[in-house]
Amino acid sequence: MDSARRVLKVLLLFTEKGPELSVEEIAHSIGISIPSAYRFVSLLREMDMVEDNGKGTYVLSPRVLLLARSAEQAFPASKVLHPFVERLSKATGEAALVIRRVGDFATRAEISQPEHTIRLSFEPGQIMVLAELPDIVSRGWSKSEAEVDEGVWAVAAPIKVADRWWPR
Repeated sequence: MDSARRVLKVLLLFTEKGPELSVEEIAHSIGISIPSAYRFVSLLREMDMVEDNGKGTYVLSPRVLLLARSAEQAFPASKVLHPFVERLSKATGEAALVIRRVGDFATRAEISQPEHTIRLSFEPGQIMVLAELPDIVSRGWSKSEAEVDEGVWAVAAPIKVADRWWPR
């Protein structure tokens, strides 16, 4: 694996549940030496993508928020989907969301949630493996029982936007 891929893998290690990482954790997770992990972290610090939090670990810097905003702007279907998702949620009294396929994963593109005691925890950019995608495509719909959030049942179907199917 080349260095560029490894540096990107370092960035992808940071998650909501694991926002702080030590160099040792990075090295172990990617399967590289500690000196290599230091070199990659140093490069990311130089680019202002990560910063030392003073506790012997590193965190993503606020600069990554610019990337997140750019990604949101690059998804023009969101402007079309937002009103639809809002209407669907109001009509059913339930949460409505659009999931977008990214490679072999799914990520939340749009959501509307009424005020319920159960709130969905599927955040923008959070990924979910699409193991059953061929079955979903052939059937035309899918259901989920507590796969992401305990006590939540869901049904899903692909959406066609401008002659393109989502998830694609």
